[in-house]
Amino acid sequence: MNVSIMVGETEEIEYSLIEAVDPLSLPGFITIVQHNYEEPDKHTHYVWPSHSINNMVIETVEGEKFEHTETPKWFKPV
Repeated sequence: MNVSIMVGETEEIEYSLIEAVDPLSLPGFITIVQHNYEEPDKHTHYVWPSHSINNMVIETVEGEKFEHTETPKWFKPV
């Protein structure tokens, strides 16, 4: 999966090789888990406070896109 998030008005951050986006493990936070191909048993975790994310788009390997806007638990197809 690929994930892009918009923080603030102009800062866009993109992640690739994403295995999971978990809005439920930490209330009020979004966790992004990135695969590490060099060390397959290890992953990189990014944790963002959901109030700091203005927009997040998740694109699956199959090409489906889902947009996160206001509520971390709700995703809607783009």
